[in-house]
Order: sequence, then C-alpha cells, then structure tokens
Amino acid sequence: MDIKTFSIILMVLFSYSCRKSDYKRIIFGEDVKERMKQNFLIALNTSKADEVELYTKMLEEHKNQHLIRLQPENKVGQSQIIEIENNRKTSVKLTTLSKRRPLIFQIDNFLFDDECDYIKESAEAKGFIKSKTLGDFDEELSTEPTAYDLLGDIPLADWDNNNDSFIDHLELQSAIKKNFDVRLGSMMINEIMKKTFMDFNSNGLIEDWEWNIKNITTLVLMLKEAKRVSPSSSARFSESQWLSYVNDSILLSIQDRLHKVTKLPLEMIKNSEPLQVVKYQPGGHYDCHLDSDPQYFSDSANTCCHTLSADSGSDESDLCSPCRFMTVLYFLEDTKNGGETAFPVAGLDPYLNDLTSDISYEDKCDLSIYCSTAKIVVKPQKGRAILWYNHFINPDTEWTGAVDRNSLHGGCAVKEGHKWIANNWINAGQLKEHDVLSWTKKQFPANIEEREKTSS
Repeated sequence: MDIKTFSIILMVLFSYSCRKSDYKRIIFGEDVKERMKQNFLIALNTSKADEVELYTKMLEEHKNQHLIRLQPENKVGQSQIIEIENNRKTSVKLTTLSKRRPLIFQIDNFLFDDECDYIKESAEAKGFIKSKTLGDFDEELSTEPTAYDLLGDIPLADWDNNNDSFIDHLELQSAIKKNFDVRLGSMMINEIMKKTFMDFNSNGLIEDWEWNIKNITTLVLMLKEAKRVSPSSSARFSESQWLSYVNDSILLSIQDRLHKVTKLPLEMIKNSEPLQVVKYQPGGHYDCHLDSDPQYFSDSANTCCHTLSADSGSDESDLCSPCRFMTVLYFLEDTKNGGETAFPVAGLDPYLNDLTSDISYEDKCDLSIYCSTAKIVVKPQKGRAILWYNHFINPDTEWTGAVDRNSLHGGCAVKEGHKWIANNWINAGQLKEHDVLSWTKKQFPANIEEREKTSS
C-alpha cells in the first residue's frame, strides 16, 4: 500500500471517528442533560396548579409520542403520493431533493393559488418591516461610547485571519461583513482605512499601532452610512411580517395539511411560531444561515424561545434561542428571474469541509453572487413548498437531536420582479416534557374557557 492510499484511509477513518464522537458529545454530555433538566424543572415548578394538572394529562396522552423524519425515496428526484383526509387538499406529491445532510423534500402545489394570495394580502394589510439579522446595528446610537462598545475591545488578532500580524484589505472586508452585516467594495475599504487612520502610513496594511489609534466613531458612522445608502449591502435585504393562525380558518387548514403530511404532533405544529411572510424587492437576498441555534446542545445555549410562557416578559425573551426542528418554506408567487432558495453545502461531509465551525463567508454564503455554485437550488413557483429538517433525532430520547449544519441555506438575489415566501417553522426543544409543558401553557386559557362552558 502506497503512502497516498494509506493517508486517504486514515483521513476517512478519522472523519468517521470525529463524526461519531462529536455527535455523542453533543447528544449525551451529562452537563448538557443536567442543564436541560434544570430548565424544565424551573418551568414546571413555577407553573400554576391547574397548568400542572393539565400538563400531567397531556404528557400521558403523548407518552408514546416521538419525533419522526419523513423517509426519502431511493433516488433524488423520485416522488411518493401522500393522501390527506378531511382537508381541502386531498393528496400531495412529495419529491426527494436530498436524502441526507440535510433531508429535503419538495411539494408542488401544496398551497392553492387563492391561499397564496390570501397570505400576501393579509401581510400587506398589517404592513411590512425591514427584516433584521444579528449583526444589524442600524438602530444603535453613533456616540463614542456606543462606537467603543461595538469595536473598541476587538484585538487585531481577531481579524488577522492568516496570523501575519497585519490586517489587509481582504481581511478587513471579510471581518466587516461577518461581524457587522455590511458588504463593501475595495474602494470603500480603502476609504475606511484612510479616514479612520487604520492605514496611517499608507502601506495598504493595518499594523498593531495603527489598529490602536483608529477612529472608532468614524468607522461606525461610515458603516452605518454604507447601509443607509445601499441596503442591498446587508446580508439580508427584505421586508417581513408575522401572521397568527388563531381563528384563521385558511391558515388552520394549511396547518392541518402540514400535520398530516409530516406526521408530527398536531400540538407541536399548532404551538410553533406564527407564519412569517417575507417580501423581496429587486436585489433582495438573504445570505446563507441556519434556522436553528447551532449552539443548541452547548452550555452557552439559551432557553428555547417557544418554551417561554406568554407572560415571560421581553427581557427573558431577548435571551432565548430559536429551536426549529423543521422548516417549511412556501413560495407565494412566481419570480420572473432569480430569488431561488439555495443550499450551498448540501451533501458535503461536515468534518472534511469544516462545517463544525463558522462557515466561510466568502466562497459559500454570499448568495447574491455565488447562487449558481450551491449544491441544491430551488426556483420559486407559486404554491410550491420546500420541507427540510434542521435537526437530527436524538436516539436516546427520540426527540430533537443535534443541528444539521448542512441545512445552511439562503435566498439568491432577485434579478427581476418580486419574491414572496412564507416561513412555517416547527419548534421542538431538547426534552419532550418541556415541549408538552409549553403546549399546555399556551393552550391553558382556551382549555379553561372550554371547561367553563361544559360546567355551565
């Protein structure tokens, strides 16, 4: 056996070993188990007596309930017919787009045309607001303390990707895009380096002493102005609105349809997030991202947002994390050109391709440029639904497992016309007991009213 063959075998074995051990570390860590239990016990112990009584009954009803993922066909592109009872839609054609990493399906005509129009009109009536990302600081004050809070404590080494003790143009461009959600061209980068004194000696490199004397306030103001003048420079350029399913017969019919197709608990679907409607103008896009918190099973992860009670208060809600077992994306109209939904790393080995850490923003995530290189690209078509799983299933609990980092996805730039979509996220936390408790709390007022009607 030659050295090259031996090296390949070692690399494959190492990859398998890392994959196996890392999955076990994420799923079976005792410290993580304890944290999950403590979060649940706190929620249970602070519940009202009637809520606990109702929770106990609901938990008994779901004692044999476990999460499932739809089974793909033998080959990508093959389809199966799923019959739907007692719904306006009597059957759907489920097509496999990806068999693993992530598991993706497509259903054409999942929504009727009038349902698409109704969702768009309802969102328009409520009014749209600018979609935001975690790196968006548009509303921050541009005073010196705020500017220092944003940039003052960042050491040069954090932005020095090649560890040569300097920050060059490309490194500064990459860091600004990654940390502050602003895409800038070479000319703007040169101007920033000049006006903020980061390139004081005009040699094209930022040295440590120049980094320490930089004008932080000027930098923040220039970044804010760049976003104001060119909104499309952001990682996300769109408008959105939320629609509640409560007492909406059309949306509830769609919800019922989804329950019967996915085979997920109806209570889980009914108590997940409201429907998010998103509108993209020409140039609109959304760089690749994960829908669920990648730190889902780490000690630094926050409580799942959907498990918080309605009266938790905004302070607690601000500290929660999105826990989305599954994403269902609906296309609400055809788009003349562009606007595809892309999965840039679908099917890639996450260990051989370094998906265990932050993905490269330059060569995979900027879908306004690199849409055509994505592994899977789905064109907008009115009524079409894409379903994918953001998580694996924990074999111990048969409930939500590790995040599938290959579910990284985004929206390609709209080149002509508009793009309308709706996101239907299905929430699930680490423990079934905690989810059932959250279902109880959200349904509790309705159950009280039902019991009062029965007793009267």
